[in-house]
Amino acid sequence: MKHQKLLILILVLVTVLSSFQVNSASAEEEQNDPISVANSNKPTFGVEINRTYFSDSYEDSLNRAKAANNHWLRLNGLLWSDVQPTSRNDRAWENVGQLDEHIKAASAAGMEVILIIRSTPVWAQKYSIANGDDADYFCGPMKAGNFSDFADFMVEVVQRYSQPPFNVSYYELWNEPDEYRGNKPPIGVVSPAGVFGCWGEKSDSEYFGGQHYGKMLNAVYPAVKNAVPSAQIVLGGLLLPCHPDRPWNYCEMSNFFKGIVSEAGGNFDYANFHGYTIYDTDFPSGILMERESHWWAGRGGMVEGKFNYLQDVMESYGVIDKPILCTEVALADFGNLAVNTKENPFAVETFEAAKADYLVWVFSRNIEIGIKGSTWYHMDSRGWFKSGMLDRNNRPLPAYRAYQVLTTTLGGADYNRKLDLGSGILGYEFRKGGRTIWVLFSEDGSTKTINKSAFPYTIRHVYNLMGGEVTQTDTTIRFNRPIYIDNIYKTQPKFISVPITEVNQHQFYYYYVETASEAPAHFDIHTITPIEIPSWLTLIDNGDGTATLSGTPVNEQLVNKYHDVSIRVTDSQGKTATQSFSIWVNNVNDPPRFISRPVIFAQAGELYVYEIEATDPDYIHGEESLTITAVSKPTWLNFEVFDYDESGIWRAQLSGTPTQAQIDAHPTIRLRVIDNAGLSTEQKYRIGIGNIYFPLIVR
Repeated sequence: MKHQKLLILILVLVTVLSSFQVNSASAEEEQNDPISVANSNKPTFGVEINRTYFSDSYEDSLNRAKAANNHWLRLNGLLWSDVQPTSRNDRAWENVGQLDEHIKAASAAGMEVILIIRSTPVWAQKYSIANGDDADYFCGPMKAGNFSDFADFMVEVVQRYSQPPFNVSYYELWNEPDEYRGNKPPIGVVSPAGVFGCWGEKSDSEYFGGQHYGKMLNAVYPAVKNAVPSAQIVLGGLLLPCHPDRPWNYCEMSNFFKGIVSEAGGNFDYANFHGYTIYDTDFPSGILMERESHWWAGRGGMVEGKFNYLQDVMESYGVIDKPILCTEVALADFGNLAVNTKENPFAVETFEAAKADYLVWVFSRNIEIGIKGSTWYHMDSRGWFKSGMLDRNNRPLPAYRAYQVLTTTLGGADYNRKLDLGSGILGYEFRKGGRTIWVLFSEDGSTKTINKSAFPYTIRHVYNLMGGEVTQTDTTIRFNRPIYIDNIYKTQPKFISVPITEVNQHQFYYYYVETASEAPAHFDIHTITPIEIPSWLTLIDNGDGTATLSGTPVNEQLVNKYHDVSIRVTDSQGKTATQSFSIWVNNVNDPPRFISRPVIFAQAGELYVYEIEATDPDYIHGEESLTITAVSKPTWLNFEVFDYDESGIWRAQLSGTPTQAQIDAHPTIRLRVIDNAGLSTEQKYRIGIGNIYFPLIVR
């Protein structure tokens, strides 16, 4: 919850069960034919890319989401006030050009967009300066007299965006509309023109303003359905800070949903809520953090409790068969606990591990209880209160890797049943292509032991949330973080990353190697090893089905040629795949350099000679030609250049006989060598003074 304060939580200590026995419901099926699962619920997984604040990184974030097999993409959002800024007659679609491009890109990437529509223009605002309020509340509702204007706008929206190249089906009306407009800084978070909704009415003790939103739906829903029947109207994700019967501030906000359904009935397609679990080090797992949070403790927790409440309210008003989405969910560090200190140097690492664990849990459990789609908020730029799957530079955090493994393993599967494995072990069974997949969790984060003999199927793969190894013996499996167990067979590993096949001399080469299983039904443990790699490269297996191949070609013998690479991936059953490719190293022109040291001291009346030598690393390619010149010298010195002898060394000479007065003048000598591409190096020194000016590269 974005504005919640951390309260004192009750510590629940759960005693772990060291082993369990499972009663087999049926013998393992060895055929590959798909099975029919009652009440089939295919998992779908989603993220929000926070384009509101970080639009410049959208393309990179979208590519990350695509690489993680992402399904739902929530975008915030289309602003009504941008398209019709001054009157109902406006049509400024050019103002949303960037959003249009973002939606097109998401559709092209195969994702299902949930498009948020919000921001009431000034001319339609119920609360505005013109109406005597302290601000123009774009976050708030329109006047009742403008419901038809918004309905007309929504008809245009669905007609425009339901078609290619946008292909949007889901339209979410406002973001967190149950917030109250007076909840502004320094107390709250609402900005009149911000991303939070502010339809809530503290003066309405029964419905907190929700009926006004319901009346809006009564105008919009029939108009949209008449125009584009397939368009799906999604309620703005509700904050639902706590159950309304609790005697705390904010709890009355949850009556907003009652107001919606009491007025609009079923004039919407999806109910929708947000459920953030507060990171709390008093609890050893995100499961307990969610369940025991003060705000929804005793009601099922921060996510399940809200889901149950929405179901109960709809049932009480006779609204049935309306699916529910959770469009913002995450483990967030509202208390700023994930900061490394002398007392806790691994605070950040601990939090990131807990977040990854919780991600697997919340998506899996939400599927089990019947939430039709969950969206992690937000994926990019470190997220909301550190909730992100990616860091500030959009580099993957552990949660991102956990998400990839989750979507690869459970994407396209059917949820089958909740597992009864005894105290302290939670699990869910999925079926894919006639095979069984279990995802298991330690409720309190302590180590659990499973007896293999108790499984109702042949165990073929066991891997953890990162796709890594799990502690096993011939008879037992031990785990304290989420794991997957399946009986999927005949899978073959494969490389899914595309090699980098060209690099410049002196440039750092970096190839992030990624693997998966040939069958999309499976992830598995993958070990990556070199078969043949050049000496200037190093392969590091990350232990999670990825590796890095990196190095810098600096030796001139390496350039203008191909370097063969061959690497192998091996899965847990010994099946292998090979990726072979060649890297071309481009020559980069190097500056020439002097290899002779100047003769600094001279004797009056005696011949002074300095044999000058210069070379260039590129001479080995047979196309280099150096020119040595004397930029400045005393008149008593003669400068002579010698013919090149194909040795890789270019030669010249300074010679002459000085007088004592000429020596005492300490003349400056400045030499230059230049290659045929114009790169040069200078050597500068003074006669009789023992300091040498080191070569200066002039490009």
